[in-house]
Amino acid sequence: MVVKDIFYKSGPEVGRNNSKKNFLQKVTDNNELYINCVSAKISNNENRIYEPNLKDGWGNHLRLDLRKTKIKSIIDKNNLVVPNEIIRNEHYFYKAGQIIWIIFSEDKDIALIKYDKEKLSEYISDVKKIHQNFENKFRFKNYDKIKF
Repeated sequence: MVVKDIFYKSGPEVGRNNSKKNFLQKVTDNNELYINCVSAKISNNENRIYEPNLKDGWGNHLRLDLRKTKIKSIIDKNNLVVPNEIIRNEHYFYKAGQIIWIIFSEDKDIALIKYDKEKLSEYISDVKKIHQNFENKFRFKNYDKIKF
């Protein structure tokens, strides 16, 4: 139930399944044994690179304060600049009591340059391929894979 609470939480700033901010969101749920989810969204707040924050519900179950500290130290140490807008795609896999959570954040402008600017459909196609590769790597059965 903890995992379902995290994955299916919905609201204006959160939600892996029903968030209106996601331009890609797909979930496969197999009777609480497996949950397979992918989401992608454009964020325009510098602090979004540290998400999820404690308000997202994850903080009740995971030590996310360590995540922000580590990312911030890497940014500071390497004098990196956080872009105004990022595209963030997240891949969640719950199987046998374990959560695997993979996050990619990219500068929106740089990411879309590869796709003739503003062509999110091509970007989404690549995100789907990445997710399918993870499904294969983690040995998800066909019935547990997301149907795109």
